[in-house]
Order: sequence, then structure tokens, then C-alpha cells
Amino acid sequence: MNNNRADPAVPFLPRLALIMSVPLYFGYLIKHGLVPEGAVFAFAYSWAVISVVIVPVLCVVEGWYVALIWIAARPEGSHALRWHATGLGIGIGALLAVLVVR
Repeated sequence: MNNNRADPAVPFLPRLALIMSVPLYFGYLIKHGLVPEGAVFAFAYSWAVISVVIVPVLCVVEGWYVALIWIAARPEGSHALRWHATGLGIGIGALLAVLVVR
């Protein structure tokens, strides 16, 4: 029995990067008041403000993991490399969306 196989589940950091990047992609809607007023706007705006601080940190951490996995060049790390690179791409895309909306 081989217990050293790669875990097929999505790692935590790429999922967190995806979740925290969502309001940054909708920055145009939030900025121009196209989000309904009230609790929905308060929730979306608060989430976006927190995401602007968290996503760059997540991008740095994701980049670090991508570099470590790439340098190690482990065959079992290819699954993790794919997911961490995806999380990094989503985070960078969200940051670029924020810069374009400004």
C-alpha cells in the first residue's frame, strides 16, 4: 500500500485566494453604486476593503509556494503546483482589476 501519493483535494490557499478575490473583480459595480444599497452593499464593500489588504499577501505566499514546488521539481508536487499557480493568477488578476477600476 502506497500512502505517499499526492492529495487530490484543492489546497487551502488557492481556495482562499479565489474567495477573497471575488469582490475585487466586482469593484466596478461596487464603485459605481450598482450593488443594491443596505446590507448587501455594506457586506460587499467590507469584503472588498478586507480583500484589498489580504489578496496581495496571498499572492506573495502563493508565489513562494509556486517557487518552492517548482525548484523541488517533485512529480507529486505537480498537482499542488497547478492549484497554487491558479491561485496566484486569480489573485494577480484581481489586483489588476482593482488598478483598472481606479
